[in-house]
Amino acid sequence: MVVVALSGWWTVGWITGVAVVLVAAVLILLITSIARKITAEARDITAGLDGVSGKTRALRDVTRTQRAVAQITNGLRRARGEPTPYPSRPGGVGPGYRTPEPSRGPTRRWGGRQG
Repeated sequence: MVVVALSGWWTVGWITGVAVVLVAAVLILLITSIARKITAEARDITAGLDGVSGKTRALRDVTRTQRAVAQITNGLRRARGEPTPYPSRPGGVGPGYRTPEPSRGPTRRWGGRQG
């Protein structure tokens, strides 16, 4: 009778083991599928950000252009003998102005400053 009872339990064990392996396999496939979707989205986002960066690169030179125009204007006024109302190096283009850092070429800064 003990042999019959034990022989029934190994079947339950096999069924339970197969079920656990199937659930683990399904979860791994699901995680892999989601990871691939995230990777594709990340590539699209990166491409979009690179495009925006390229389109707005010229805006970095606005302050330099403003300074050059002010210097030219001051030079013309001095040549005419007029007083120069503008300083030769204007302070900036608006509230919160900071002197721009020298350009180091295209960089990606995510989550903080990288040297």
